[in-house]
Amino acid sequence: MRLVLCILATLILYSCSDEGQAVQFKCKHTGTQDIIYDMDITPDGTLTAVGGYVWSRGLSLTGKVTSDTIIADSFSNKGVFCLLRNRNRELMTVGTDGYLFVKQDNGISWQFHRLSNWDILHNILETNNGYLASGGKSYEHGYIYLLNPDKQIDTAMYFEYEISDIKKTASGRFIAAGWGNVRLSDDGGITWKTLPVKGDFFASCHFDDKNHGWIVGYNGTLLHSADGGNTWFEPDADISANGTNSFRKITGFGKNELMITGNNGRLWRSVDAGKSWTTYKLPTHEDIYDVEKYSGIYYISGSGGLLAGVSL
Repeated sequence: MRLVLCILATLILYSCSDEGQAVQFKCKHTGTQDIIYDMDITPDGTLTAVGGYVWSRGLSLTGKVTSDTIIADSFSNKGVFCLLRNRNRELMTVGTDGYLFVKQDNGISWQFHRLSNWDILHNILETNNGYLASGGKSYEHGYIYLLNPDKQIDTAMYFEYEISDIKKTASGRFIAAGWGNVRLSDDGGITWKTLPVKGDFFASCHFDDKNHGWIVGYNGTLLHSADGGNTWFEPDADISANGTNSFRKITGFGKNELMITGNNGRLWRSVDAGKSWTTYKLPTHEDIYDVEKYSGIYYISGSGGLLAGVSL
């Protein structure tokens, strides 16, 4: 049934935003109903995506982004949740029970690394001396691991609540966001200062440059910083989430374009550096976890094996 709906969606120009904007939506066949969490697209249009189910399956999808069929391959018995392309052009992903996988550029197979701490990892980020991996379980506990270049834990730091995402600013600072907490590090992730920001389960952060950053929360919170992450405030821009669990990820494309993904097929887009936003409701009820842009097309991934191209 889902494949039939996707095929129908490729045949129509669907007027689907709250403002009546026309959106062309073209689904791809992935052969899975699992969540596709994160994507990477190379300059030649090769797409790699990862996902799965937390406790029983990790998926990898690879193919040309322009293809109508990109079939998922189960390569792990636990879910994986993010993609990092490091300075060596390797792809890295982390997931449940301390799983860490590495794949060479244009490689076929993933090399498995098992971290000594068997915890759920949501994110991995490269530093000058290795990597930062973060994770947790909502309101139970959170952690940030400093990994050496051999991808082993040098230092493990524990926090009261989950750390969902970490981003690096152009000045070398790190911002971490999670369940009701935002943290700042000025020393490569060795120590973290808790900022006076509360009120949401913060899901994702993004920095445009060394000063201007953004954080989104699952309950529809949008925060902005203009001083490199020292202080955060709700901007005056008119952007409204619909119900709970609305904002999932914020991504930047170039100098002024920002996009937020959300539940139930919703996207929010700004082309003026966050001053104003347009809301789009796509012809799908799936939750959107990631968005990438290639040759003017937005490629989205999400729940129910969703992978699609969107023209706005």
